[in-house]
Amino acid sequence: MKSIFNSFIFLLFVTLLASCNSRVEHNKIRIGYLPLAAELPLFVALEKGYFDEEGLAVEIFRFASSNDLVNAATAGQIDLIAGAATNVILDVGHVSGKKHLLFCVNPYSDKPGYVTDHFLVQYQSNITGFSQLKSKRIAGFPGSVTKIFINLILEKYGVSRGSYEYIELLPKDWESALQTGQIDALLATEPVATQIILDKAGKSIYPGFVAALMPNVPLSGHWISAEFYKKENIDLIKNIIKIYDKSIDYCRSNTELAKLYLAKYANVRKDILNSVNLNPWQKQSEISDETIQNFIDLLYSNQCILSKESISNYKLPLNLKDN
Repeated sequence: MKSIFNSFIFLLFVTLLASCNSRVEHNKIRIGYLPLAAELPLFVALEKGYFDEEGLAVEIFRFASSNDLVNAATAGQIDLIAGAATNVILDVGHVSGKKHLLFCVNPYSDKPGYVTDHFLVQYQSNITGFSQLKSKRIAGFPGSVTKIFINLILEKYGVSRGSYEYIELLPKDWESALQTGQIDALLATEPVATQIILDKAGKSIYPGFVAALMPNVPLSGHWISAEFYKKENIDLIKNIIKIYDKSIDYCRSNTELAKLYLAKYANVRKDILNSVNLNPWQKQSEISDETIQNFIDLLYSNQCILSKESISNYKLPLNLKDN
């Protein structure tokens, strides 16, 4: 009898242990991100322990472009997409049928204090306007979205797509490329844009360049992967929303302290942190469907995405249900 009892206790222990291990695995969130200031809510959540508070284990992966980030999510390699371009999400959704779901927006604004992108030229350059960019070399972040915006906005000002050379460059190469004359102009985002300006490697001829297309451009955002959006993950997703809301609140009320985390995750020099501007992030409850749909329609009408899409298919429902 004692032997049977001991065997029962051992079996119970093994079962409980397996259950605990399963729970830990179930509560692990794989997050892909880009090393940009726009992803600060994620960095704050990691450093302030917000994921730990909700019992979530986190594994993070750094990517070089929105295209790489979204492809990884579509392949089931990550669960949360931190900072991917909207146009990439839409095209991947159209081609693959896997529609990742928006829950936080990174608007790009031209309002003072919230300008997070600049159209830069060399510091000693005589270029003062877009009309002088013909035959010049213009660089931007790798992937399709920066090229699309440069094309659309410069066309708006009378500069055709074929009149300049477009070059993809990683942010780490932006400053040296301007200094050495490898490029003549650059669409730069924070935090590197501010670094280039303060180092006098370049000067801004158009702060808030992206917003020339439309106000508060929903250029990118944070998305739950299509593979992760399942009944068994609803509680985890609710926790992620809670975490992001808390992070955005922290960024709004403790701006200077929040910026400190950019040094670790986005390689921002500590001497420029106070000068870096932050996006006016929108929580899930603050997202305007109309604004995003207008942006989607704008992209489609200019042949910048493969198909006309509806935001309703790409937005995480406000009221998540376990079904």
